[in-house]
This record gives sequence, C-alpha cells and structure tokens, in this order.
Amino acid sequence: MPEVDNNIFINMRYIWSVLNQHVYPLFPNVSDTGTLPPESCLFSLMLNLTAALILFSVYIRHKEIIEVFRAKKLADTLPFSAMFNTVTTIVGLLTCVGLDLMANFQETNVLVVHVMITNMVTGDLAFREFSEAHTNSSKILIWTPDLPGWKWHV
Repeated sequence: MPEVDNNIFINMRYIWSVLNQHVYPLFPNVSDTGTLPPESCLFSLMLNLTAALILFSVYIRHKEIIEVFRAKKLADTLPFSAMFNTVTTIVGLLTCVGLDLMANFQETNVLVVHVMITNMVTGDLAFREFSEAHTNSSKILIWTPDLPGWKWHV
C-alpha cells in the first residue's frame, strides 16, 4: 500500500512541477521535482508520511520477531538474536529519522545536510534489507520435524 501512495505523490509532484515550469518535462531528477514551492511541500509531506509508515512497520516487525523467538524458545539456539533484533530496530528508527530530515532539508536549501542524510538513509536501508534476509534465513534453517507445519512443508 505505501508504494501506491508514493507513486501517486510522485506523479502529482511531477505534473505540478511541469505545469509550473519548474522542471524540464522529459526525465527530471526526483529531487528536482520537489525543490521549489509548492512542490516542495508535497515532497516533504510524502516523505514524512512514508517515514511514519516505515516506523510503524519497523515496530511491528520488531514485536513479531520477539514473539516468534519467545513462542518457539529460540533464544537458546540463537543467542545473539535479541541483540541483532534490537540493532536492526535501531537502524530502522534511524532510517525513519533520516528520511524525515531528508524531507525537510531539501537539496537547494541545505545541500550538505541533504546529501549526508540521503547517503545515511541509503546505507541504513541496505543494512536493514541484509538483516531481514539474515533473520528470515535463520528461521528457515531451524525448522524441525517436531514443529507445526513440517509435514506440509516437506
């Protein structure tokens, strides 16, 4: 669902920017369509809303992993899982804060902050994706025949 909202916002910003003659209509940079008012207001609104949705998703994922490890008593077999879950959650929260800062410090206003925060968010998202893959592969490797759903899996 957030992808649909983002596509709507991106298309609205693009149309608004072209109609106000703020960008060249053929393949403008995404940041250029959100540089000048009134498009910059819509750009900030979109990224702030996206940051809030990601924050909600990070919180739900954190609680889900805690519950899975508690229900299956996996804390003993994977001793660093709680710490890894906490680190991943902190990185997710930093991503949300960075996205919020990136939305409000636009490229033409404060270029240094915008570029630093953009690089931080990109690195945080890469780490988050790696950690999700690691968490999911850890859950798959520990599935044993005594757990529910084993016979349906095999």
